[in-house]
Amino acid sequence: MVAYFCSEFAITEHLPIYSGGLGVLAGDHLKSASDLGLPMVALGLAYHHGYFAQTLDDEGRQVAGPDPNVWSMRPVERLEGPDGTPITVSIHIEGRLVHVGVIQAWVGSTRLLLLDTDLPENDERDRGITASLYGGDSEMRIRQEIVLGIGGVRALRALDIPVTVFHMNEGHSAFLVLERLRELTVAGERFDEALATVRSSSVFTTHTPVPAGFDIFSPEQIQRHLGWLSAEPGITAEDWIPLGGTPDDPRSERGFNMALLALRGAKHLNGVSQLHAEVSRGMWSELFPERPVDDVPIIGITNGIHVPTWAGRGVQALMDRYLDEPWIWSGAEDPTWQKVESIPSTELFAARWGGRRALVGLAENHGFELNPDALTIGFARRFATYKRATLLLTDRERLRALLKNPDRPVQLVFAGKAHPRDVPGQGFLAEIVALSRDPEFAGHVAFIPGYDMAVGRVMVQGADVWLNTPRRPKEASGTSGMKVCINGGLNLSILDGWWVEGYEPGRGFAIGQGELYEDVEVADRTEAESLYRVLEEQVVPLFYDRAANGVPEGWVSQMRRSIAELTPTFSTHRMVREYGERLYEVAAEASR
Repeated sequence: MVAYFCSEFAITEHLPIYSGGLGVLAGDHLKSASDLGLPMVALGLAYHHGYFAQTLDDEGRQVAGPDPNVWSMRPVERLEGPDGTPITVSIHIEGRLVHVGVIQAWVGSTRLLLLDTDLPENDERDRGITASLYGGDSEMRIRQEIVLGIGGVRALRALDIPVTVFHMNEGHSAFLVLERLRELTVAGERFDEALATVRSSSVFTTHTPVPAGFDIFSPEQIQRHLGWLSAEPGITAEDWIPLGGTPDDPRSERGFNMALLALRGAKHLNGVSQLHAEVSRGMWSELFPERPVDDVPIIGITNGIHVPTWAGRGVQALMDRYLDEPWIWSGAEDPTWQKVESIPSTELFAARWGGRRALVGLAENHGFELNPDALTIGFARRFATYKRATLLLTDRERLRALLKNPDRPVQLVFAGKAHPRDVPGQGFLAEIVALSRDPEFAGHVAFIPGYDMAVGRVMVQGADVWLNTPRRPKEASGTSGMKVCINGGLNLSILDGWWVEGYEPGRGFAIGQGELYEDVEVADRTEAESLYRVLEEQVVPLFYDRAANGVPEGWVSQMRRSIAELTPTFSTHRMVREYGERLYEVAAEASR
């Protein structure tokens, strides 16, 4: 039994406890675990407000509003004991006893337990710990992570769930290491024995390619919130505080690092793409001084997507008709996928038109008149600055010529949210909204507000080309581009994250050659030039090179390869099998 801890889960737009890619990946992981029969229970937080509701003001600036989560209207239940009273566990935060309830959702046959502090027995300050996703300051962050990590382990014990493997999906839940150490030392184990036991049965997945991306709490915060731990039998501050960093460790000068706690508390480690694993091995090599960098024990398990969640109906109908069932569960080595070649080009391109028409309809609902027959480029993700949403806007004259060619029109559809405290990211978003409202680009650029899973599905099912322009190597994996593959879309991306593995000439397009730049201005200028050139010389001509029946056979050939070769490889069915074989089974055996 695997206990999968994560700070957010994107199961459906009707359960708004997610913000972006980490949550989508976690939700798809649970769905494939259910489909494949992997014994798993997941733990997260019961946020009473989602990320935020996005609207735009008259100047095109993002407005972040409340996104209330009314549990009585969600597909969940509050867990109760035999006597009908809610099941709760208690934890210490700043010397106070905080009570935590458990709300349960089912993801197929996988249980998702959401921890809730909004209980009458808590004071207002503690009731607000689970108020909102990624809300508040560092003080709120440490409280939420204590509830997730320590409260999560205690909830599993209270429910008598016999977990053998603990999986930390990113470092937010790493305090579970401390709770498990406490359990064992209180039971009489020496600290070094307890640490060996915890490490042997723990998995840590890092999603961040830069050290600054991890939570670091000050020594004062750690003492104030977790000082009680040092009074527990068999465990002292000298034992557990160095797990999060020591004074002579240059990465811990600012305090207690959650990534270091996870790395030192888990023996089984992985990054989320092969390139990201390589970057992580270099980033954390100092923790393994006895090993050469290439031998640092951080393996790569590349992310995937839950195909049934993201495949459009038209494409699913084609697959049902021409491929062996159940095609959704077949792997890359299965000959089922070779039968994509048997789907007539006219039908495959018609399914592509249907998805595009739905996306054009969504744009129409927001006041944009687009062309259902024009080449449609989609960009939908968090507006973090390293993702460079405005890279295509750097040369307006060239962009205008590209979009407004009367014989070969192109249109852009954007969606996404910028964090309410990310001022530069909000500036990128406002620049794109301004372009969509510019009369000169009317009919060629649209921005869809309110980005969530529902908008995301229409986007990945409708875009002909999925644009991805991160600053290499900051995209640990990315999964949005994987979702267009099953829907017949083609990727146009920097060679970063998963696309390093997915790209081959003839099944999508690459921006640049995978170079690393020290000067960001040089990188932006060079890669913008590459992007324009690929669009002008490869993408647009191939899409509009039509046969007598109106079908672009060269384009459809790339669609076939994208569907048949990328979909089964970059699926969470493959990914979860890989976690099971390379990490979960190994951790369970080591634990025994």
